Amino acid sequence: MAFDPNVATARYIDSLGPTALQKAHDYTVGKEWMLLWALVVSAVVTWLIVRWGILDAIDRRLPERRQNLRAFVLSFIFLIVSGVLSLPWTIYDDWWRETGYGRTSQPFADWLGQNALSAAITSLVLAAFMIGVYWLIRRAGKRWWIWSGALTAAVMAFVMLLSPVLIEPLFNKYEPVPPGQVRDTVVEMAKRAEIPRTRSSCSTDRASRTTSPPMPAESGARHGSRSPTSRSRVPRSMR
Repeated sequence: MAFDPNVATARYIDSLGPTALQKAHDYTVGKEWMLLWALVVSAVVTWLIVRWGILDAIDRRLPERRQNLRAFVLSFIFLIVSGVLSLPWTIYDDWWRETGYGRTSQPFADWLGQNALSAAITSLVLAAFMIGVYWLIRRAGKRWWIWSGALTAAVMAFVMLLSPVLIEPLFNKYEPVPPGQVRDTVVEMAKRAEIPRTRSSCSTDRASRTTSPPMPAESGARHGSRSPTSRSRVPRSMR
């Protein structure tokens, strides 16, 4: 009898029981509302930064001819200040709520440190990216948005290529998968996918912060996670 993923999924969901299903439902519905409230928080934070005149005060202190420097500094400060002002919301959304649903056991201090590191890296990369955007606005005229789209695609591809090598190891420890059934399964999957043998199968210590399996309501891949807060342990291929 051929394997039917729909039947297997339904059988697994039915085996969880009504309590787990209700918990998954509450988490998923709440997550959708959190997306809406996140937009409100972002709008309020941006309004506060503009209202307080923080960027205007800093801009007046920067040399007018150093346009690239101004773009970098103002973008970096905006991202840092907005991150600080949004921190109470971030704590509730990414740590307190996840802990309340039993999805993570990561200590608050560890989470806060990783969040700070993630914010610093993101701010530096985006501030450097904004130098290119403002340069294109000055040089490309009305077609700046077309060239900015191409720049965005190039930067995203560059970051995606470097992230597994330079960024993700800052948040998680990777080590070769020990011999056994898991490694054999991964090697077999890699063989079917025609992945070169020069790549080694590795695992990450993300599972040390996990206290429960993914909720069934997430089986449709509706919720992603960032490197600092990813909580699932999955074998992966490292270049």
